[in-house]
Amino acid sequence: QRGMTFTAAEVSLAYQMLGHVGYYRLAGYAKCFERPIGAGIPAHTYNPGTSFTQVVDLYSFDQELRNLCGEALQRIEVSLRTVVCNKLSLAHQNALWYAESNVFTPPTVAETTAGKAVMQRIYRAFEFDVQTGAAWTQRIAGRHPQLDAFYARHSGPPPGWVLREIGSFGLWSKIFTDLSDGALRQSIAIEYKYPD
Repeated sequence: QRGMTFTAAEVSLAYQMLGHVGYYRLAGYAKCFERPIGAGIPAHTYNPGTSFTQVVDLYSFDQELRNLCGEALQRIEVSLRTVVCNKLSLAHQNALWYAESNVFTPPTVAETTAGKAVMQRIYRAFEFDVQTGAAWTQRIAGRHPQLDAFYARHSGPPPGWVLREIGSFGLWSKIFTDLSDGALRQSIAIEYKYPD
């Protein structure tokens, strides 16, 4: 009724796609085929010749592109986490490099108050209470198997390589940004042939 065409094969595909992808998601991909609203043109009317296959093709292209980008971004993220962690561990000769006072630029009062200082974020990722010197008593077991394994055998804060596995990409970005040693930051950037 809104102008999209369906062959007999597309009707079958439509039922399959609607059952497994959903109308709302597909409607988002069909939006670019809609005619501009104007005199006598109702909203959500499709351009002449718009077929369901065109919408499915656009959806499929988007999914493939997302998968390719996701795979590439995962490689970049794993690499960045590893390079930053290794450089910091070697530079400070300490698995707890993040706890040294001179590693990061001093946080602002606002960052500290909001719990956004890099040190606070690291200990939160570790689910570690600095005041008690132990893991959170209310931590959720199973959320981070690496932390579970560490806390089952050790006390005290985990080493940096555990953070490499559990810290978010945003946290690693903050770690890099807040490094006080510009030469160390530059040496990390050089790994990617990119200026700091």
